[in-house]
Amino acid sequence: MTVDEIIEYMLASVPNEYDTSVGSFFYDLLYPVAEQVYRLQSDISLLEKNAFALTAVGEYLDRKVAEQGITQKQATFAKGT
Repeated sequence: MTVDEIIEYMLASVPNEYDTSVGSFFYDLLYPVAEQVYRLQSDISLLEKNAFALTAVGEYLDRKVAEQGITQKQATFAKGT
């Protein structure tokens, strides 16, 4: 969901007797909350991606495979003849 979709969802719960247009009290009150919800959704998505060894990357992959006692080999220079 985008921030705009989140704010629209939140504003839908405000009774119709109140103004919910841009710049109104409720809009200005709920918009920062919608931004934080959006950020949290992004963080949760990142956590979900990195919770499994098949999709984890970087340090998250290192931590995930360390649960099974696996460590990454250090990079070395190629050798050729």
